[in-house]
Amino acid sequence: MDMGAMICTRSKPKCELCPVNHSCDANALGRQTDFPGKKPKKVLPEKQACFLIYQYEDQIWLEQRPPSGLWGGLWCLPETKETEIESTVLQVSGGRDADIEHLTAFRHTFSHFHLDILPVRVKLSQQPTMVMEAQGGLWYNLTQPEKVGLAAPVQKLLTSLTRELDSLANAI
Repeated sequence: MDMGAMICTRSKPKCELCPVNHSCDANALGRQTDFPGKKPKKVLPEKQACFLIYQYEDQIWLEQRPPSGLWGGLWCLPETKETEIESTVLQVSGGRDADIEHLTAFRHTFSHFHLDILPVRVKLSQQPTMVMEAQGGLWYNLTQPEKVGLAAPVQKLLTSLTRELDSLANAI
């Protein structure tokens, strides 16, 4: 018999049915509901990522992730290290004007770690040809979105950018 599942439960112990209640310290002290205690929550490791949101007019550049691994096969924003933002943007924009804006950071939690995401919007004055020639990428139109698989935090960011575009269009 599984006593922990049937008799000695945390919320409603059935001490009167327990074959060892006469030698139970919790029963003798009247503290049956204190045992067993809850397991301490596992502290999840934290990782950081910087998502680059390359925006040209109402289009956002997305790249498809490799088939295996985190967000396998899904469409995501390009990632870089926070210390490499400016050099990466300079390379992609080809030295053209680019307006860099740090958006509000947020946390996405997986079962085994926390991912702290810093989204950085890069408004491009021209659509860069270098990015257009890249394999596994597409310009995602915010006003006429394609049906593609998106990672959850990317979907969240694209939704907020779409709302922003809508509010600007309504203000005009």
